[in-house]
Amino acid sequence: MIVNTRAVIKRNLRRSPKGKNLKAREWTAAKSDKYKTLMQTLEEGGFVVRREELKRGHGWKTVSGVCKTKESKFVFVDSRLSPDEQIAFLQGRLEGVS
Repeated sequence: MIVNTRAVIKRNLRRSPKGKNLKAREWTAAKSDKYKTLMQTLEEGGFVVRREELKRGHGWKTVSGVCKTKESKFVFVDSRLSPDEQIAFLQGRLEGVS
């Protein structure tokens, strides 16, 4: 029996535990305070900030971003991102608003 080693490696990579680098995914008090400060600043600017697990799957490529309706402006942050990535995203949104 011939085994396609590339396919086996890919399958094993998909099954590997999520968040190998647990230190990068931890919310420290400083990161939490920074996130809350950025969120409050955006909310003072008229945005509603929502942190959600955004939909993903076949045919979907969902990323954090801004959505505007007639009445409201939303900022959606993907909760599956690392804390550093979430903070960097909010900082970028804040710079884009200013």
